[in-house]
Amino acid sequence: MKNTIFKILFVLQFHKILHKFVKQKNYGIVLCLHRVSNNVDILFPPLKTQVFDDLVKYLSKNFNVCNTEDFFNLEKKNNKIKVLISFDDGYKDFIQNALPIVKKYNVPVVHNIIIEAVEKDLIPWTQQVNDIINLMYFNGDYGVFKLFNYDITISKDLKQTIKSGMKIYQELLAVSCEERLRFIKELKKLSGFNYSQNQMMNWDDINTCLNNNVEIGSHSYTHDILSTINNKNQLENEIDNSKKVIEKKTNTRVNTIAFPNGDFNENVKNIAKKSGYKYLFSTQENYYDFRIKNETVPRISIYHNNFHETIFKLYNFHNFIKQ
Repeated sequence: MKNTIFKILFVLQFHKILHKFVKQKNYGIVLCLHRVSNNVDILFPPLKTQVFDDLVKYLSKNFNVCNTEDFFNLEKKNNKIKVLISFDDGYKDFIQNALPIVKKYNVPVVHNIIIEAVEKDLIPWTQQVNDIINLMYFNGDYGVFKLFNYDITISKDLKQTIKSGMKIYQELLAVSCEERLRFIKELKKLSGFNYSQNQMMNWDDINTCLNNNVEIGSHSYTHDILSTINNKNQLENEIDNSKKVIEKKTNTRVNTIAFPNGDFNENVKNIAKKSGYKYLFSTQENYYDFRIKNETVPRISIYHNNFHETIFKLYNFHNFIKQ
């Protein structure tokens, strides 16, 4: 039903009204993506390869697709709306599925990577929880499981499983790294999880990106929740040292940091600025207003596996509806 509605809106060219609105306001758009893959995932589905291809084709035709320098440079503009494509995490499927499309349409991208993920092929804790819940659901390991103070429900009812998984995810955002890892360790034992279909890029992959119009930024050192870190040295490692490691490994300047899960506070922002980052990416769903001074950069998350809905999402249509 929803797909039909967005298709009708597209056929009626309602998206062109939104395009005109964004252009008149002189807004820019920064997109946030993670995985591009045809793999099945019940909690956080990756963007399917064909949908990503259709999206980039649409962007290259209708927008001024910029790198970070040109996007934020007010002197560099043409008659098209500026858009910046950003990826977070550093999944291997970027190399396998997204990069050929990026090259096909000759568009720039910025990819913010997790140092620990690159150096240890360690998937982020968010994806680890996701993978385990997927495994238990598809294995039919149904039931209500209690681990420490957390209840997790795996049910034949997919909606109930998703609801429980999202609840666990939200609860883990508020606890320390140690407690989070302790929970994941026990969840792995419970499920028998020992392999993820998701792998991370290595430094060779990162250099391949750099050679193909992909700028590299930081997504922290370990993908911890930065506002929950009270230890100054640990926080500086996440923010400052991650920048230094990338710059040393790639011999390039790192200008962007994407805060993990969009989480930050004043202390996090101050350390990021002190470390020399020019652009601090959040996950606030909004346009980029060139007329005001933005301390952080809002981004519109793209994850719907329907082309027509994805087009409306990039115009921030979903937030219009909520308001």
